[in-house]
Amino acid sequence: DAGDASRPEIVVGQDNVHVAVVRFDSSDRIGRFGVPCLLLFQGGQRCVVQTQKQTKRNQWAKVRVVEEEGTEMKKAELMEILGPVGEFETELYAYQLHFNILPARYPKIQEWGLLPAPEVEAGGRVNCTHLKVFSIDNASTKDIDDALSFEFDDKNKNKCRI
Repeated sequence: DAGDASRPEIVVGQDNVHVAVVRFDSSDRIGRFGVPCLLLFQGGQRCVVQTQKQTKRNQWAKVRVVEEEGTEMKKAELMEILGPVGEFETELYAYQLHFNILPARYPKIQEWGLLPAPEVEAGGRVNCTHLKVFSIDNASTKDIDDALSFEFDDKNKNKCRI
């Protein structure tokens, strides 16, 4: 299971540790600081999260699970409480963490370095007949109207037209 991309392996000292997403589904405590929970997409595998933070039932959390040989229930340390089960943004974030597919962060529009728009001719159109254009419509499209064009120059002022 070492190649499983949904569960990145982290080696800390001699212990085998991985980050996982859990759901707190019980208000019980195990010992003084142990909270039972269910590991996401692990076939009902349960673990005990060691935390002094107050936890509620039906919450998602990110934990660091420590693999221990010969123990029936895995132990984990709380990293972050994500939010309530059933809340769309929290559930989406929990699944993104589990499958390691966090959304991209794009730079602000001011940092894109966009060139000014070309001059518009009468009728509100730009003459692009001189461009080499590549259609991105599929083969069965009857209205071929989606395309890309690229221009490259020596001064790093490359253009991509859509």
